Amino acid sequence: MTNQKSYILSPQAENDLARIYAYIARDNLDAHSMQQEAERQDKMAEERQKITSQFIEIAKNLESQIEKLLTEVESKVYGEIDKQIAAARQQEESAIAASNTWVKQLAEIRQDFESILSYITKATENAVNLVT
Repeated sequence: MTNQKSYILSPQAENDLARIYAYIARDNLDAHSMQQEAERQDKMAEERQKITSQFIEIAKNLESQIEKLLTEVESKVYGEIDKQIAAARQQEESAIAASNTWVKQLAEIRQDFESILSYITKATENAVNLVT
C-alpha cells in the first residue's frame, strides 16, 4: 500500500472552490486593467503637459513678434506724423518769412537746429541698434 493521501471534495465544495478561483482571477484581471488604465492616464497627462508647454512657448514667441511689429508700426506712423507736422510748420514759417525778415532768420536758425537734432537722433538710434 502506498502512503498517498487523496483529498476528496464534494461536488459543492469543488464548485465553491472553482468560483473562488474565478473571482480571484477576475479581481487580478481587474487590478491589472486598472493599473494599465492608470499608466495610460499618466502618459496622457504627460503628453497634455508637453502640448501645453509647447503652446505657451509658441504664444510667448508670437507675443514677442507682435510687440516688435507694433513698435515698428508705431515708429513709422509717429515718424510720418512728425514729418507732416514739420512740413506744415515749414510752410507756415515760409509764408510768415516772406513778410518778415526777422522771422525768416529765426526759421533758418530753427531749421539748422532741427538738422542738428535729427543728426543726433539718428546717431543715437544707430548706437542703440548696435547694442541690441
